[in-house]
Amino acid sequence: MYLRTCILMLVGAALVGCGDSFEPILTDSGATQTTTAAPSTDGASTTDGTGGSHACGSQLAHNDADCVCDPGYERCEPGTDNTDCCEKQGMGDGPCPDPNSMMVGEECYCNEGYTWCNPDVAEDLSCCVDPDQTTATPTEGTSDGTSDGTSDGTSGGEVCPDALDPPPSCDVNSESFYCTNPSSCGPQGSAHYVCEGGVWVEDTTLDQTCLLDGYDFAYGCVDDGGSIYVECGTGSGAACSGEAPSCQGANTWVGCKWGKTSEVDCFVACTEIGDDMGATYDHGACEVQDGEAVCACCDAGDPGCPL
Repeated sequence: MYLRTCILMLVGAALVGCGDSFEPILTDSGATQTTTAAPSTDGASTTDGTGGSHACGSQLAHNDADCVCDPGYERCEPGTDNTDCCEKQGMGDGPCPDPNSMMVGEECYCNEGYTWCNPDVAEDLSCCVDPDQTTATPTEGTSDGTSDGTSDGTSGGEVCPDALDPPPSCDVNSESFYCTNPSSCGPQGSAHYVCEGGVWVEDTTLDQTCLLDGYDFAYGCVDDGGSIYVECGTGSGAACSGEAPSCQGANTWVGCKWGKTSEVDCFVACTEIGDDMGATYDHGACEVQDGEAVCACCDAGDPGCPL
């Protein structure tokens, strides 16, 4: 019996990741299947849908119609105009030092929504936000100013050890937004600021920004050194601290993500989002298997599948 599992991760309200314990396992319920991966193709980031060797949204491109990489994939050649995506690559052979990475086998992999900051330096296992893997909302470049203060943030949860409060002043002609959290921390505990009248004013409208984009709440913001991203989520957004995932009704997986209660529609995850190989299924539901809430996927005719 062949069993394939994948860990999905919520980034910017999209299911695009593999690895964190607070994300739903996507399982094909043990049905026998054969998956043949498409050959790796070289590519990189653009959003016009025409920059890749294959059209954005096609199976060989390993991305969606907006050129966002599929779960488990990242740009093959970041920095070029090719949008094709390749499987994420591991590095190192020991513990993963970056909080946005995970150990798979004997190598470290950056979590979905993140990529190696310096992929050509084998000793550098730091991960940075990758906008080509997330539907997070970019809010423009950040100030290069720093301060010695460490922010407690306003989005709830753990304090980022590398967070920096904004400087006391800003230039309205060249600076617009500031986020306390670098990509090494993620959005949990972050604070977002807007330059108004020469000073940084805290922005309390991130939830509204996400609502306008069709999501339910904001996890917070992340500064990758060039842009600031507002990470959005679905669900109640209530504060949490690692509660075990559970099923809410037949289709909804509920878990704790970046300090906020998040939800996944398992039917959508199975039938529209797919697993780390891009495969989708005919049916999906939330089930408790071996004491753990998972998104169980199946195709019509599979043993135990309700279709």
